[in-house]
Amino acid sequence: MTEVLQPTNAPLMLPGPVSVGTNFLRLADNIQPDQAQRAFNTLRTMNACRLWFCGDYILEIQRLKKIRSQEDKIQEVNTTTLGQAMDYQPNTISRAVMVCKALPPDKRITQASFTHHQAALDETGYDNPAKAIKWIRESHAHNWSVARMREEIRTRTGTGNGARPPNNTTGVAMLYKAATLTKKIPAHTLPQRARETLRKDLIELRQWLNAL
Repeated sequence: MTEVLQPTNAPLMLPGPVSVGTNFLRLADNIQPDQAQRAFNTLRTMNACRLWFCGDYILEIQRLKKIRSQEDKIQEVNTTTLGQAMDYQPNTISRAVMVCKALPPDKRITQASFTHHQAALDETGYDNPAKAIKWIRESHAHNWSVARMREEIRTRTGTGNGARPPNNTTGVAMLYKAATLTKKIPAHTLPQRARETLRKDLIELRQWLNAL
């Protein structure tokens, strides 16, 4: 699905004729067509930005922990807890934190997806995000998919055909997670999102192993 993002300085707000609660959303009888469209766009953007939100949330909690007094501390949330709340694997949240830390809001390309940002960092390295930004901009300019962008980076930088996680620790972590999940939980019993995540991790792991 195409991810639709809004500028980092534009607040995500639902129009006035839209009311929401913990388990409902209602449109007022007098809502205008453009307001209904804005509500749809906001909901789509919020869904597309979920990993940005998760990564930034962890980093913001860590930042506040350093500057607030002991009596005014905010309860820290780890990647496992947040992953369970947002229906993501802890490893997915951990990688989101890495992406958000490497590329703070003012460095992100508004029109590009989170996946493009993550893939560019995976390919060019998390220690020099300027390289990733260059490729993300070019990818957006040419409307490349994530797979096409990866291919362009590898072809033009001579890094080969294998996927390159940030370091070997990431590859080992992926291997452990895949082995643990497939051993303890039959794949057909996993939720759809978990199956898709596991499938992607196994593909990346195979490419990573081939590149060693």
